[in-house]
Amino acid sequence: MKRPGCLWGLFPQKNKAKANPTGQWNTAKIIQKDGQIQFFLNGTLTAEADISSSEWTNTIAASNFKDRPAFGKATKGKIALQNWYFESWFRDMKIRELD
Repeated sequence: MKRPGCLWGLFPQKNKAKANPTGQWNTAKIIQKDGQIQFFLNGTLTAEADISSSEWTNTIAASNFKDRPAFGKATKGKIALQNWYFESWFRDMKIRELD
């Protein structure tokens, strides 16, 4: 459940997608509208979820985030970027509000 483009530790990767090798850029697109989330990695839909669903609530309750009541509920706010265990670079980021 910890593959590129998955909902980290919560849901497995939906469609097999491969990250590009070190030194090459990947492209990601995240769409969130009315609690519906879709994540694309290099053009492949790799994750989707509905953060207002009982499946989402139950998954969070059974996860490492269970003690964080606000986790996964915000549909507006700040965006945080992070890396795990290695250097990360970001470029050409665009954030748009959907109609």
